[in-house]
Amino acid sequence: MNAIYNMFYKTGTYTRWWWFRTDLTSDKGFSASPWAELKDWTQFRYVNYDFFEGNKNTYHNWYQGIYRANQVLHHIGDIPFEDPYKKERLMGQAYFLRGLFYYNLAMLWGSTAKSLAIILEDDVYTPGMKPDGHTGKEVYEQAISDLGRAQELLPEEWGSSDKGRATKGAALAVRAKCYMQLHQWEEAKSDLF
Repeated sequence: MNAIYNMFYKTGTYTRWWWFRTDLTSDKGFSASPWAELKDWTQFRYVNYDFFEGNKNTYHNWYQGIYRANQVLHHIGDIPFEDPYKKERLMGQAYFLRGLFYYNLAMLWGSTAKSLAIILEDDVYTPGMKPDGHTGKEVYEQAISDLGRAQELLPEEWGSSDKGRATKGAALAVRAKCYMQLHQWEEAKSDLF
């Protein structure tokens, strides 16, 4: 589980490039950088799709996180737990994080037809294989499914030694964001109230 949360510290995610991808392409950010790719982003021009720092790195890191979540979900069934609630909470966190990562991928690349892979815990892939591409809608729907499972398994709050872990409320909030991207307003409203 710690390896999944560790993805938050990768440069393609929340440590660095996520903010470039989301803030610089909004009306709350801009770049005066002489670095051409950064300047292009603020003007909604994507001319270098091989730009490692902003595209490949982010794409790779989110799928690395999905792989790690899949490892937990695939193997946790074989591990005996004295406390079944601990197992549920671990599974809930893995579903939450995978759902969050799929949401982020769909938000960035979901407008391109069949550009994203959906890889689940029981899928077996070997090097060189190319999974089928899916639409952003399909990826949002996978995120909604994962976040639905997560909210059923996660606690409403954690003890003080576990602050920062995913909660039921976090799962509902991210799922509502998925619903809003799909214009399913009533479902989003239901999750938020």
